[in-house]
Amino acid sequence: MGVITGLKARFLPNGSLRRALKQLKEIRKEYPSSPLLEETISIVRKAMYTPYSAALISQYLQKLLLSNVDEDGIVTIDGLKFKTLENFIFCGEYIDIFSSDTDIQNNYSFNKEFHKVLSAFKDEGPYQIDSVFLEENEVVVDAGSNLGIFALFAAKHKKCKVYAFEPNSEILPVLNKNISINNLNELITPVPFGLSHSDYSTNFFVNNNNIGGATILPSKTFVEKKDEMTITCVSLDNWVKKNKIPRIDFIKADIEGAERFLLQGATEVLREMQPKLAICTYHLSDDPQVLEKIVKNANPNYVIIHFGKKMYGYVNKDK
Repeated sequence: MGVITGLKARFLPNGSLRRALKQLKEIRKEYPSSPLLEETISIVRKAMYTPYSAALISQYLQKLLLSNVDEDGIVTIDGLKFKTLENFIFCGEYIDIFSSDTDIQNNYSFNKEFHKVLSAFKDEGPYQIDSVFLEENEVVVDAGSNLGIFALFAAKHKKCKVYAFEPNSEILPVLNKNISINNLNELITPVPFGLSHSDYSTNFFVNNNNIGGATILPSKTFVEKKDEMTITCVSLDNWVKKNKIPRIDFIKADIEGAERFLLQGATEVLREMQPKLAICTYHLSDDPQVLEKIVKNANPNYVIIHFGKKMYGYVNKDK
């Protein structure tokens, strides 16, 4: 470690970890004798003064989440089973979807303490808020499904019909496995396409350090060490027409900067079906403004909410 880097680490501890430590101390009031909590606080304090804090915390959280793995490499959490990949950062995906969502935490978590500890490390925020939430038997588009964590929750706990769009051929077998081992084949349909503004084939850049960070954008902003594959993209409007989908109730999207293309290709769906939206807005600096403008141009009736690193949208259909 260089002298300057060391000094920064010593006197300017990571801000997100300071917030995590504060939250963990609040949780301690509820669980004053928790070995898990004390271990986590110790790890955070150690990480605050190292330039490798992100890796240290990620490894620790990954270890916690994958501590209950069977001989087939399948982990069971909250009644859901997951097969993971060695180069997929499972902890970040799980925490953002499960432990930052109060609905899931309060109603579907078997271990409240465990999830409250994990929630101290939330980054992107939940896919559900007070005005935008999943209801039973809805039809859901999961854009960037990856291992299927969101799709599995929506299908198992909300009985939703989910179309899980995942174009990465390396992830698709694991997604299919996760659907199968949870006996959700009738509710979740994997779709091997990317969602964009039109139908076409394109290069897909895969991050070798985190296979969940693949993108159609070649910028090094997303991918440092990359491989390439060719994928097929479709517009949601065309796909809905071709497959005679009668309605879409909810769109969740985390597709590494291609969110604007998805919305550009879904203008008819936004206008006619008016699905609720939970869209990531942190990949490109102008995402919040650009994504809101696309939605409003397609359907001015949308109410848009920006919270954390996501944009939420809904149409008040009672008016």
